[in-house]
Amino acid sequence: MHPVTAHGFNLGLFGQDILAEEIKLALDKRLDIGGLMVLEKYQSKHIKATKPLYLGTNFIVSLFTNNLAAIKLLRKLTLRIANNKFLPFKKIIVNHLTGKPTTVESWFKTISQRLCKTL
Repeated sequence: MHPVTAHGFNLGLFGQDILAEEIKLALDKRLDIGGLMVLEKYQSKHIKATKPLYLGTNFIVSLFTNNLAAIKLLRKLTLRIANNKFLPFKKIIVNHLTGKPTTVESWFKTISQRLCKTL
């Protein structure tokens, strides 16, 4: 499966999981599962959960489809760093894709610690 397709698939899985949870909560409260309040709550949670993956995917696509010399160099450096220096970064991505908690604060902390060790 192409990585971009896999990301789209993951977005769909996130959406299904969030929608199922919102339907369950609505049923528990005897609310209309098709009501505006329930659907807006789903939409808000879905956007919050999937926006980082969506933006990241678009960034990766733009990085790997641009043939300008500077972008090629950036691409090469990014791959080299990602494969050798930032193993915790990979863990953050895997955690996000598998639904494990990952906060922006923990991401920045991990990256800063890794940068300090590298420099």
